[in-house]
Amino acid sequence: MRDSELASVIETQPPDFSIVVPTRNRSGILDAMLRCLKAQTLGAERFEVIVLDDASGDQTWQVLENHTCHMANLRPHRFERPCGTEATCFIAHLRNEGLRQARGRIFVSLDDDSLVRPDFLERLRRVHTRAGQALVTGPIVDVTTVPDHPFADFEGRVGWHRNPIPGCNFSLPVQMLEDIGGFDESFMHYGWEDLELFERLTRRGFRRVYAREVGIFHAKTPAIRGSFADQLRQEMHRGTMGRYFYQKHPRFRIGLITKQLSPLRGLSRLLDRLFDLDERTLAVARGETPPAGPAFRALLREHAEISADFLLPQLRHGLNNR
Repeated sequence: MRDSELASVIETQPPDFSIVVPTRNRSGILDAMLRCLKAQTLGAERFEVIVLDDASGDQTWQVLENHTCHMANLRPHRFERPCGTEATCFIAHLRNEGLRQARGRIFVSLDDDSLVRPDFLERLRRVHTRAGQALVTGPIVDVTTVPDHPFADFEGRVGWHRNPIPGCNFSLPVQMLEDIGGFDESFMHYGWEDLELFERLTRRGFRRVYAREVGIFHAKTPAIRGSFADQLRQEMHRGTMGRYFYQKHPRFRIGLITKQLSPLRGLSRLLDRLFDLDERTLAVARGETPPAGPAFRALLREHAEISADFLLPQLRHGLNNR
Protein backbone atom coordinates (compact mmCIF):
# COMPACT_ATOMS: atom_id res chain seq x y z
CA MET A 1 0.00 0.00 0.00
CA ARG A 2 1.41 3.38 -1.03
CA ASP A 3 1.80 6.14 1.56
CA SER A 4 -1.00 8.23 0.01
CA GLU A 5 -3.40 5.27 0.07
CA LEU A 6 -2.37 4.37 3.60
CA ALA A 7 -2.96 7.95 4.78
CA SER A 8 -6.43 7.87 3.23
CA VAL A 9 -7.31 4.57 4.95
CA ILE A 10 -6.02 5.85 8.28
CA GLU A 11 -8.18 8.97 8.00
CA THR A 12 -11.38 7.03 7.27
CA GLN A 13 -10.97 3.76 9.17
CA PRO A 14 -10.33 3.68 12.95
CA PRO A 15 -7.27 1.52 13.77
CA ASP A 16 -7.27 -1.43 16.14
CA PHE A 17 -4.50 -0.03 18.34
CA SER A 18 -3.52 3.42 19.58
CA ILE A 19 0.07 3.22 20.86
CA VAL A 20 0.74 6.11 23.25
CA VAL A 21 4.37 7.05 23.95
CA PRO A 22 5.34 9.96 26.25
CA THR A 23 8.91 11.20 25.76
CA ARG A 24 11.39 13.87 26.78
CA ASN A 25 15.03 14.25 25.75
CA ARG A 26 15.59 10.65 24.68
CA SER A 27 15.96 11.04 20.93
CA GLY A 28 18.41 8.15 20.49
CA ILE A 29 16.36 5.42 22.12
CA LEU A 30 13.12 6.89 20.72
CA ASP A 31 14.57 6.47 17.22
CA ALA A 32 15.26 2.77 17.93
CA MET A 33 11.79 2.32 19.40
CA LEU A 34 10.08 3.86 16.36
CA ARG A 35 12.11 1.66 14.02
CA CYS A 36 10.71 -1.35 15.90
CA LEU A 37 7.15 -0.08 15.39
CA LYS A 38 7.75 0.66 11.72
CA ALA A 39 8.87 -2.98 11.27
CA GLN A 40 5.56 -4.41 12.57
CA THR A 41 4.03 -7.22 10.54
CA LEU A 42 0.56 -5.94 11.39
CA GLY A 43 -0.63 -3.62 8.63
CA ALA A 44 0.21 0.04 9.32
CA GLU A 45 -3.47 0.93 8.79
CA ARG A 46 -4.33 -1.23 11.83
CA PHE A 47 -2.45 0.89 14.39
CA GLU A 48 -1.47 4.48 15.11
CA VAL A 49 1.53 5.73 17.09
CA ILE A 50 0.88 8.85 19.19
CA VAL A 51 4.12 10.31 20.54
CA LEU A 52 3.79 13.12 23.12
CA ASP A 53 7.00 15.17 23.17
CA ASP A 54 7.22 17.03 26.49
CA ALA A 55 9.20 20.07 25.19
CA SER A 56 12.39 18.10 24.56
CA GLY A 57 15.58 20.12 24.20
CA ASP A 58 17.47 17.51 22.17
CA GLN A 59 16.87 16.10 18.66
CA THR A 60 13.55 14.45 19.57
CA TRP A 61 11.38 16.53 17.25
CA GLN A 62 13.80 16.06 14.36
CA VAL A 63 13.68 12.28 14.93
CA LEU A 64 9.87 12.42 14.89
CA GLU A 65 9.80 14.51 11.71
CA ASN A 66 12.19 12.07 10.01
CA HIS A 67 10.01 9.09 10.91
CA THR A 68 6.80 10.88 9.91
CA CYS A 69 8.11 10.91 6.33
CA HIS A 70 8.04 7.10 6.33
CA MET A 71 5.27 6.33 8.85
CA ALA A 72 1.87 7.62 7.77
CA ASN A 73 0.43 6.22 11.03
CA LEU A 74 2.79 8.25 13.26
CA ARG A 75 1.04 11.16 15.01
CA PRO A 76 3.55 13.28 16.94
CA HIS A 77 2.45 16.08 19.27
CA ARG A 78 4.85 18.58 20.79
CA PHE A 79 4.32 20.60 23.94
CA GLU A 80 6.26 23.84 23.59
CA ARG A 81 6.48 24.24 27.36
CA PRO A 82 7.22 21.28 29.68
CA CYS A 83 4.17 19.66 31.21
CA GLY A 84 6.34 18.38 34.05
CA THR A 85 8.72 20.07 36.45
CA GLU A 86 12.30 19.48 37.55
CA ALA A 87 13.09 17.39 34.44
CA THR A 88 10.25 14.99 35.27
CA CYS A 89 7.68 14.23 32.57
CA PHE A 90 4.11 14.76 33.71
CA ILE A 91 3.33 11.19 32.63
CA ALA A 92 -0.32 11.11 33.74
CA HIS A 93 -1.13 14.26 31.74
CA LEU A 94 0.77 13.05 28.68
CA ARG A 95 -0.96 9.67 28.65
CA ASN A 96 -4.35 11.33 29.11
CA GLU A 97 -3.58 13.56 26.15
CA GLY A 98 -2.77 10.42 24.17
CA LEU A 99 -6.10 8.94 25.31
CA ARG A 100 -7.92 12.06 24.11
CA GLN A 101 -6.28 11.77 20.69
CA ALA A 102 -6.67 7.98 20.40
CA ARG A 103 -8.80 6.73 17.52
CA GLY A 104 -8.18 3.02 18.09
CA ARG A 105 -10.11 0.42 20.06
CA ILE A 106 -7.16 -0.66 22.23
CA PHE A 107 -4.95 1.75 24.18
CA VAL A 108 -1.34 0.48 24.20
CA SER A 109 1.04 2.06 26.70
CA LEU A 110 4.73 1.87 25.76
CA ASP A 111 7.67 3.94 26.97
CA ASP A 112 10.15 5.57 24.63
CA ASP A 113 12.65 2.85 25.65
CA SER A 114 10.29 -0.10 24.97
CA LEU A 115 11.72 -2.20 22.13
CA VAL A 116 9.44 -4.78 20.49
CA ARG A 117 9.80 -7.49 17.88
CA PRO A 118 8.04 -7.24 14.49
CA ASP A 119 5.13 -9.51 15.44
CA PHE A 120 4.41 -7.77 18.76
CA LEU A 121 1.12 -6.21 17.62
CA GLU A 122 0.05 -9.38 15.78
CA ARG A 123 0.49 -11.29 19.03
CA LEU A 124 -1.21 -8.55 21.06
CA ARG A 125 -4.21 -8.59 18.72
CA ARG A 126 -4.66 -12.34 19.30
CA VAL A 127 -4.36 -11.92 23.08
CA HIS A 128 -7.01 -9.17 23.19
CA THR A 129 -9.32 -11.22 20.96
CA ARG A 130 -9.14 -14.02 23.54
CA ALA A 131 -9.18 -11.78 26.64
CA GLY A 132 -12.06 -9.44 25.77
CA GLN A 133 -12.55 -6.61 28.26
CA ALA A 134 -9.29 -7.02 30.14
CA LEU A 135 -6.02 -5.34 30.98
CA VAL A 136 -3.13 -7.11 29.23
CA THR A 137 0.52 -7.06 30.33
CA GLY A 138 3.54 -9.11 29.33
CA PRO A 139 7.18 -9.85 30.14
CA ILE A 140 9.79 -7.10 30.42
CA VAL A 141 13.44 -7.94 29.77
CA ASP A 142 15.74 -5.17 31.00
CA VAL A 143 18.82 -4.61 28.84
CA THR A 144 21.72 -2.22 29.45
CA THR A 145 22.51 -1.76 25.75
CA VAL A 146 20.22 -1.43 22.75
CA PRO A 147 20.24 -4.87 21.08
CA ASP A 148 21.20 -5.09 17.41
CA HIS A 149 18.05 -7.16 16.96
CA PRO A 150 15.61 -5.98 19.66
CA PHE A 151 12.96 -8.27 18.25
CA ALA A 152 14.87 -11.46 19.10
CA ASP A 153 12.88 -14.34 20.51
CA PHE A 154 12.15 -14.16 24.22
CA GLU A 155 12.73 -17.88 24.76
CA GLY A 156 15.06 -18.19 27.72
CA ARG A 157 14.55 -14.52 28.65
CA VAL A 158 11.66 -14.82 31.07
CA GLY A 159 11.15 -11.15 31.91
CA TRP A 160 8.58 -11.94 34.60
CA HIS A 161 7.74 -9.05 36.93
CA ARG A 162 5.37 -8.31 39.79
CA ASN A 163 4.11 -4.96 38.51
CA PRO A 164 0.43 -5.52 37.60
CA ILE A 165 0.40 -2.57 35.19
CA PRO A 166 3.88 -1.54 33.97
CA GLY A 167 3.73 1.71 32.03
CA CYS A 168 6.24 0.36 29.49
CA ASN A 169 4.04 -2.59 28.47
CA PHE A 170 0.30 -2.69 29.10
CA SER A 171 -2.82 -2.39 27.00
CA LEU A 172 -6.56 -2.27 27.54
CA PRO A 173 -9.71 -1.25 25.67
CA VAL A 174 -9.95 2.53 25.30
CA GLN A 175 -13.50 2.38 26.63
CA MET A 176 -12.30 0.80 29.89
CA LEU A 177 -9.80 3.60 30.40
CA GLU A 178 -12.35 6.29 29.58
CA ASP A 179 -14.95 4.72 31.90
CA ILE A 180 -12.70 5.16 34.96
CA GLY A 181 -11.60 8.69 34.00
CA GLY A 182 -8.12 7.95 32.67
CA PHE A 183 -5.00 8.66 34.70
CA ASP A 184 -5.13 10.78 37.84
CA GLU A 185 -3.31 14.00 36.92
CA SER A 186 -2.61 14.78 40.56
CA PHE A 187 0.40 12.53 40.03
CA MET A 188 2.59 15.39 38.88
CA HIS A 189 5.95 13.69 39.49
CA TYR A 190 7.52 10.30 38.92
CA GLY A 191 5.89 7.21 40.38
CA TRP A 192 2.69 5.30 41.20
CA GLU A 193 0.27 6.78 38.65
CA ASP A 194 0.07 3.39 36.90
CA LEU A 195 -0.62 1.40 40.07
CA GLU A 196 -3.24 3.92 41.17
CA LEU A 197 -4.95 3.36 37.83
CA PHE A 198 -4.82 -0.39 38.46
CA GLU A 199 -6.39 0.13 41.89
CA ARG A 200 -9.41 1.78 40.27
CA LEU A 201 -9.61 -0.86 37.52
CA THR A 202 -9.64 -3.66 40.10
CA ARG A 203 -12.32 -1.99 42.14
CA ARG A 204 -14.48 -1.91 39.02
CA GLY A 205 -13.99 -5.65 38.58
CA PHE A 206 -11.84 -5.61 35.43
CA ARG A 207 -9.57 -8.61 34.84
CA ARG A 208 -5.81 -8.60 34.26
CA VAL A 209 -4.25 -11.05 31.79
CA TYR A 210 -0.50 -11.75 31.82
CA ALA A 211 0.49 -12.95 28.34
CA ARG A 212 4.00 -14.37 27.95
CA GLU A 213 3.89 -13.90 24.19
CA VAL A 214 3.76 -10.08 24.30
CA GLY A 215 7.11 -9.32 25.96
CA ILE A 216 9.34 -6.32 25.33
CA PHE A 217 12.96 -5.33 25.81
CA HIS A 218 13.25 -2.36 28.20
CA ALA A 219 16.41 -0.38 27.47
CA LYS A 220 18.05 0.72 30.72
CA THR A 221 21.30 2.17 29.39
CA PRO A 222 23.55 4.23 31.72
CA ALA A 223 22.41 7.43 30.00
CA ILE A 224 18.77 6.61 30.70
CA ARG A 225 19.38 5.52 34.28
CA GLY A 226 21.25 8.73 35.07
CA SER A 227 23.65 9.38 37.93
CA PHE A 228 23.12 8.20 41.49
CA ALA A 229 22.14 11.78 42.39
CA ASP A 230 19.45 11.63 39.66
CA GLN A 231 18.21 8.35 41.10
CA LEU A 232 17.94 9.82 44.62
CA ARG A 233 15.95 12.78 43.35
CA GLN A 234 13.69 10.38 41.47
CA GLU A 235 13.12 8.38 44.66
CA MET A 236 12.12 11.59 46.46
CA HIS A 237 9.53 12.24 43.76
CA ARG A 238 8.34 8.65 44.01
CA GLY A 239 7.97 9.06 47.78
CA THR A 240 5.91 12.24 47.39
CA MET A 241 3.57 10.52 44.95
CA GLY A 242 3.47 7.41 47.16
CA ARG A 243 2.21 9.53 50.02
CA TYR A 244 -0.58 10.91 47.81
CA PHE A 245 -1.42 7.40 46.57
CA TYR A 246 -1.75 6.11 50.15
CA GLN A 247 -3.86 9.10 51.20
CA LYS A 248 -6.20 8.47 48.27
CA HIS A 249 -6.41 4.70 48.89
CA PRO A 250 -5.56 4.14 52.60
CA ARG A 251 -5.16 0.37 52.50
CA PHE A 252 -2.48 -1.68 54.26
CA ARG A 253 -1.20 -3.16 51.01
CA ILE A 254 -0.73 0.27 49.45
CA GLY A 255 0.86 1.66 52.60
CA LEU A 256 3.30 -1.24 52.51
CA ILE A 257 4.38 -0.95 48.88
CA THR A 258 4.67 2.84 49.09
CA LYS A 259 6.56 2.55 52.41
CA GLN A 260 4.10 4.94 54.08
CA LEU A 261 3.21 2.73 57.04
CA SER A 262 4.14 4.26 60.40
CA PRO A 263 6.56 1.46 61.44
CA LEU A 264 8.54 1.86 58.20
CA ARG A 265 8.70 5.63 58.56
CA GLY A 266 9.70 5.26 62.21
CA LEU A 267 12.50 2.85 61.29
CA SER A 268 13.78 5.30 58.69
CA ARG A 269 13.88 8.08 61.31
CA LEU A 270 15.80 5.81 63.69
CA LEU A 271 18.35 4.96 61.00
CA ASP A 272 18.68 8.67 60.26
CA ARG A 273 19.73 9.30 63.85
CA LEU A 274 22.28 6.49 63.67
CA PHE A 275 23.76 7.25 60.25
CA ASP A 276 22.79 10.89 59.58
CA LEU A 277 20.80 9.78 56.52
CA ASP A 278 19.01 13.09 55.92
CA GLU A 279 22.24 15.05 55.46
CA ARG A 280 23.98 12.31 53.51
CA THR A 281 21.04 11.87 51.14
CA LEU A 282 20.76 15.62 50.53
CA ALA A 283 24.51 15.99 50.02
CA VAL A 284 24.61 13.29 47.34
CA ALA A 285 21.42 14.57 45.67
CA ARG A 286 23.10 17.99 45.42
CA GLY A 287 26.09 16.52 43.64
CA GLU A 288 28.56 15.34 46.27
CA THR A 289 30.37 12.02 45.77
CA PRO A 290 28.05 9.08 46.53
CA PRO A 291 29.09 6.23 48.85
CA ALA A 292 30.90 3.36 47.18
CA GLY A 293 29.17 0.50 48.98
CA PRO A 294 26.03 -0.92 47.29
CA ALA A 295 24.36 -1.60 50.66
CA PHE A 296 24.64 2.01 51.81
CA ARG A 297 23.50 3.25 48.39
CA ALA A 298 20.42 1.05 48.72
CA LEU A 299 19.81 2.47 52.19
CA LEU A 300 19.98 6.04 50.84
CA ARG A 301 17.50 5.18 48.07
CA GLU A 302 15.03 3.77 50.58
CA HIS A 303 15.47 6.75 52.88
CA ALA A 304 15.02 9.20 50.00
CA GLU A 305 11.66 7.62 49.18
CA ILE A 306 10.37 7.22 52.73
CA SER A 307 11.42 10.69 53.93
CA ALA A 308 10.61 12.54 50.70
CA ASP A 309 8.13 14.90 52.35
CA PHE A 310 11.01 16.35 54.41
CA LEU A 311 13.92 15.91 51.99
CA LEU A 312 12.43 17.28 48.78
CA PRO A 313 11.65 20.78 50.14
CA GLN A 314 15.14 20.87 51.68
CA LEU A 315 16.70 19.87 48.37
CA ARG A 316 14.77 22.51 46.43
CA HIS A 317 15.69 25.18 48.99
CA GLY A 318 19.37 24.26 48.80
CA LEU A 319 19.47 24.26 45.00
CA ASN A 320 17.61 27.58 44.76
CA ASN A 321 20.11 29.22 47.12
CA ARG A 322 23.17 28.18 45.15
